[in-house]
Amino acid sequence: MCKKVFGIAAAALAAATFFVPGVALGQEVPDLSITSEDGDFSITFNGDFQLRYEVNAEDLSVQNAGFFIRRLRPAIEARAFGNLVMKVVPELNRGASLRDGWVAYEFSDHVIVQAGQFAPPFSWERDSSSDYHVFVERSLAHGEFQWADGRDIGVMVDADPSDTFHLEAGIFNGEGRNAMPSPDVSHVVTGRVAGAPIGVYSESEALVEPVAEPTLILGAGAYYANASRARDWLGDDSNLRAALLGATADAYLAIDRVTLQGSYFFRDTRSPDGAFDGFVGQGMNAQLAVLAVKQRLLLAARFSQTYFDDAAPVTSNDEAALAAQIYHRGHRSKLHVEVGARGLVNDGPRQEFLRLQYQFLF
Repeated sequence: MCKKVFGIAAAALAAATFFVPGVALGQEVPDLSITSEDGDFSITFNGDFQLRYEVNAEDLSVQNAGFFIRRLRPAIEARAFGNLVMKVVPELNRGASLRDGWVAYEFSDHVIVQAGQFAPPFSWERDSSSDYHVFVERSLAHGEFQWADGRDIGVMVDADPSDTFHLEAGIFNGEGRNAMPSPDVSHVVTGRVAGAPIGVYSESEALVEPVAEPTLILGAGAYYANASRARDWLGDDSNLRAALLGATADAYLAIDRVTLQGSYFFRDTRSPDGAFDGFVGQGMNAQLAVLAVKQRLLLAARFSQTYFDDAAPVTSNDEAALAAQIYHRGHRSKLHVEVGARGLVNDGPRQEFLRLQYQFLF
């Protein structure tokens, strides 16, 4: 069922995109910006919008299907005195909430201190924006092993000593988005280091143009909290606390029109007071993407898997998916089609999905 729908949708979207008259290939649309005469003060307006049609099925029986707005995020970024930057990004897809709100001071072109609410550094998939990903959703493994809420409030140092090296480290509340810290929840210490022994460091997964020279990026990240909310990791609403140690390692290779990306995840979850049995989880993600037609068509495949030991309340799972990105004006305007399934290897019901998504960056 999903394969048939995927084939029909991909053909229709490809035809519609390839034969639109008057489209300028690869043309970038500049952000709307107002700048003072001396250049020390500016304000920039942009954002992203993603409209999706999604079909979810279990053992080939459709459970639900329909349209929804996956992301709607207008953004305002202001600069003052040349090196003080502020950014505010609300999330408007399911009610209004604050996604990002931070202020940063640029000590130099290579060192920035950032404070507020944003994504804590940890993995390649989180560092790179979903607007430029090969797939519309981050991998199954990343979703399980990232920091629980994806956003948190804290302070971070971001350093780029060179074009080939990147370092981030910070301390966060551990409470997630826009939440007051509890007295018995510890801070989270997290960081990431990445380098490009070949080529230049980048945070964009999906190609629009072939790369001029091979690029290899290697990275590793870790976080630790000695008293996190166990509900974030055990799926319950109790007041249990958990000691967490998470780690990840990843690699990204781009050669001409081809990219390969792989990630490994690890997490050790313990009970400081013995209220529950500790457990260990591991995960992996591997994906291949090929720019079949430059500035027009990207094809990709992915396999992701998680594994937890017998003491874990979380079940092991896996996911396989195929995707196509059909570019109108690069990542600014594109159609995305993907089909996949979960539960191919592990026991449990098999779940299939089909996603059609249009992305507009403004």
